[in-house]
Amino acid sequence: MSKQILIWNNSIDFDFVNAVADKLNCLPEDGELDIYLSSTGGLVAAEKMLLDIIENRKKQIGIFCTALLHSAAFSLFFNAKCYRKILPGIVGMYHSATLPINLNHHGNPAYHDGAAYKKLLMTDDKVEAEYMCDYLEMTPLQKKKVMGGYDVFFTTEEMQKFLEISNKKNLILIENPNH
Repeated sequence: MSKQILIWNNSIDFDFVNAVADKLNCLPEDGELDIYLSSTGGLVAAEKMLLDIIENRKKQIGIFCTALLHSAAFSLFFNAKCYRKILPGIVGMYHSATLPINLNHHGNPAYHDGAAYKKLLMTDDKVEAEYMCDYLEMTPLQKKKVMGGYDVFFTTEEMQKFLEISNKKNLILIENPNH
């Protein structure tokens, strides 16, 4: 069996998507990719692409959090259906985004002033943030702060608790895909 290691101490962006895809493309079918991740967040679009890649290759991927797991990295980690581990000293942070950001045709952030557009993006983000709060069984105070757009920080112990909750829920999804 072949094992590749990717150390990523940067934003969740399209460079990260490409780095993961490149490593996976070099692996044989029985190979493994261990991703050591420390990130202060990044692009939701890149996070969604990574989740899709992970879903298709979940038996080959492990994610190990090494220091910071903020925003899009937090969401990526807890939504990923693969082996995950939190190393000692990790600091997590999650929030509901407060700026309506989308990507233009060049892949760069584009800010739109239209009230309807802002409302659409804010609604989508609020739904996703509420799901994450409920999924990880955050306390009512944590959920209130996240939904209010505040940065909410989590200790290693809280992150480990979230991982245990997520692992149990992922196991249920794997065993009962229709539920």
